[in-house]
Amino acid sequence: MNSSFFDDETPLVRLDCYEPAGLRLELDAPTLLRHLLLIGGTGAGKTSILNVMLGQLLSARVGGQPVGLLILDGKQDDTVLRIQKLAAEARRPVQVLTPGGALGYDLFSSLCTLDDVAAMAQRLVLGAGPLGGDNAYWDNMRATMLEAALSLLVVKGTPIAFDPAIEFMRVWFFGSEADPAPVNELVQHAQSVAAVSRLPAAITQKIKQSLDAVTLWQKLDYRTRSIVQSILLTVLNPLLSSRAGLLFATDGRPVFQPELIVNQGGVVIVSLNALTEPDLTRLIFRLVKNDFYQCAQRRLAGPLCGLVMDEYPLAVGFDDLENLQTLRSRGAFVIAATQGFLALDQMVGSRIRQALVAGFQNILAMQSHEPEVDLLMAMIMGQREIIERGKSFSSDSDLLELIPSSIGRQMVPVCPPGALARLQAFQAYVSLANGVHPLQPVWLVPRFVKVDPPPPAVKPPDPLAQVLAEIAGQQPALPPTSSVASVVQMMAKFEAPQLMSVEVWRATVQLYAPKTKRQVLMREANRLFREYAGQSPPGLKTLPACWLRGLPALLKLNARQDFYDLKEVDGCLLIQFSKEMEWPPKVLTIPQSNLLALLNWNLYPNLWRPLKRRHWQLLYATRPELRLQLQIHAKAVGWLMPA
Repeated sequence: MNSSFFDDETPLVRLDCYEPAGLRLELDAPTLLRHLLLIGGTGAGKTSILNVMLGQLLSARVGGQPVGLLILDGKQDDTVLRIQKLAAEARRPVQVLTPGGALGYDLFSSLCTLDDVAAMAQRLVLGAGPLGGDNAYWDNMRATMLEAALSLLVVKGTPIAFDPAIEFMRVWFFGSEADPAPVNELVQHAQSVAAVSRLPAAITQKIKQSLDAVTLWQKLDYRTRSIVQSILLTVLNPLLSSRAGLLFATDGRPVFQPELIVNQGGVVIVSLNALTEPDLTRLIFRLVKNDFYQCAQRRLAGPLCGLVMDEYPLAVGFDDLENLQTLRSRGAFVIAATQGFLALDQMVGSRIRQALVAGFQNILAMQSHEPEVDLLMAMIMGQREIIERGKSFSSDSDLLELIPSSIGRQMVPVCPPGALARLQAFQAYVSLANGVHPLQPVWLVPRFVKVDPPPPAVKPPDPLAQVLAEIAGQQPALPPTSSVASVVQMMAKFEAPQLMSVEVWRATVQLYAPKTKRQVLMREANRLFREYAGQSPPGLKTLPACWLRGLPALLKLNARQDFYDLKEVDGCLLIQFSKEMEWPPKVLTIPQSNLLALLNWNLYPNLWRPLKRRHWQLLYATRPELRLQLQIHAKAVGWLMPA
């Protein structure tokens, strides 16, 4: 590992203080590598202090390399917008992993051989967690059935995709048929494979174990099977939701790669709403955290990298215990924030929580009403000495004279019980690994990042409502609309892989601004849309000027459609059609999906076509923060790399 991490004493994070005046808390790389924990209730100021840290970490460079960051956002408020703004100020590209976004998560990418089955089964239960020591039998039963299902999928010999794999487990474990056809097909195939004599004994035994599990499942009595189904449901329930399909379906989309963070200094935000989808949030947070840990532990060299968790209880797990102790030697750090210890105790138990907290050598305790936090800070902060001077009177003269008496010394706690509850917002008791332990609470200077409110979320169409409306012979209340994920998936079906990132696309749009004024282009586009589509889509104003110049001519040449709306999101042209139109034979009409693909392919720049060489060269010369992504683009299109 790069030893410069431990020698570089340049502060990466500086926290200024209102009080004590002139105090500045500084964390260099060796200090940060001993991990940092923020504790504080709602409104204590944790997020604002995290803004300070993230802004500086995004701008920092250690050994000439940027700091890689994996950021977990369980609020899905304006966190992504704030981090994107901070990253833009530091000229850092950011990827966002969220359901329906431009980035997907390949859940079964590591499931290739039978040797991977046990590890994959453990990953699937990350969202549910262990059943506890009193339920070891049921815990083993759950693992046995999951491993059997995964083994049958591996023996099938085809790449494992999310939707078919989850559907297979649903049909087997919860289907109404005693012997469902999909299971019978895989069982027969596994039996034929196990009969091959030249297979190694270990592989044959593993296949036979999965077949034994199938037989066991068939012979279970009703009561036992119901119990096993209930514990399997805790695992599969978050994977059966429609939002899980949007997150884990990876057709044509780039997928989450921890190597981008750990080895290349990239920045990835994982954003889900823990209030509306708690099970899925816990699962994906623990999956990406586990990926980060494994990738960091495997590397021998690379940039400083870190994991930032604003709501630690959503991601906490037993794997944190051993990784917190060893990540420092791999040049990786953890910053976690929690409202208290009760939520952590509920997830991992009080004993494990105590061991986890001991792994954080930097602690900022803000306003809190939990007795356990009081006890921790009283022990960590220790005691300070106060001096008391007594008073006495002298009567040697006619006047009484007040003179000091003997000096008294007393030891009192630096953070006495109840002191945390009396703190104001942004005040904290601080204990740092570099030996900084202020004997009084510090008043930290926060950072508020103002961002424009996001546009109102467009509610995706309900497929069930559309089907029911068709059955009833009625028109759906709202026309269907495309999404970024559907466009990426559709382009992949047309054999058009994504060649550039959204950041490179945005930079090219700025570079490729047409000479014609935007007002003129908007006026011409509005006129043509009213003429050929009957109305001007409200989202037309979101399109870049270079698209406005070419879009009307493409529509005039290829099709006439009634557009409900049209807009640009993350480099994709999204279209919402009102209905299919019938036209005279002399007018060329094409299916709506083909039209959507044609427009996304022909408008320049887009995510699926190579950049013009001169644009690539200008971006490479003027946007150094995009050079890594530009090099990936050049390799994808077969260009020679610059020297």
